[in-house]
Amino acid sequence: GVSLILEVGFYSLSRIKKRTVLAATLSSVKLTLILVLIYLYNGGLSGNMLLLSTISLFLIILITPQKQAWLWFVTITVLVFVMLYLEYQDPAVVQQHYIDRKEQYIDMAMTYLTITCIVYGAMTVLRNSFEKQREFAALQTKKLSDLNDEKNKMLSILSRELNAPILAVKQY
Repeated sequence: GVSLILEVGFYSLSRIKKRTVLAATLSSVKLTLILVLIYLYNGGLSGNMLLLSTISLFLIILITPQKQAWLWFVTITVLVFVMLYLEYQDPAVVQQHYIDRKEQYIDMAMTYLTITCIVYGAMTVLRNSFEKQREFAALQTKKLSDLNDEKNKMLSILSRELNAPILAVKQY
C-alpha cells in the first residue's frame, strides 16, 4: 500500500512537476530498500530475492538516466553480495516464513512468472520504440534525399539559365 502511494507520488513528480530524474532516483531508492526487506523477511537465499534483485536492476537501468545506471548496477550488486555474506555469517539474520517446500516453490514460480512478464513487457516497449525511431530515421533520410535531389535539379536549371547570359556577355 505504502509502496503504491509512493509510486503515485513519484509519477506525479515526474509528469506534473517535470522532475523525471528525481522521481526515477527516488523510485530506485525505494525499490532497493524493498529488496533489502524482502531478503530479510522472505527467506533470504532460499527465497525469491535473487530473482527480484535481477529484475529490479533491469527496471532501474531502464528508468534512470544513463549516467546513473552504472552506479545502480554497482550498488545493487554489492548490496546482494553483502546480504548473502551476512546470511552466510549469521543465518538467523534472515527470517524463514515458508511453511513447507510447496509454499516456497509456489512463491518462486510466481516470482519467475511475474519477472518474465515484466521482461517481456519491457522488451516489447523497447522494441516498439526502436522500430518507431528506425521508421522516423528512414522517413527523415527519404526527405533529405528528396530535398537533395530538388537542390541539384534547381542548381542545374540555374546553371543553364545563367549560362546563356554569361555566354552572351563573353561574346560581346
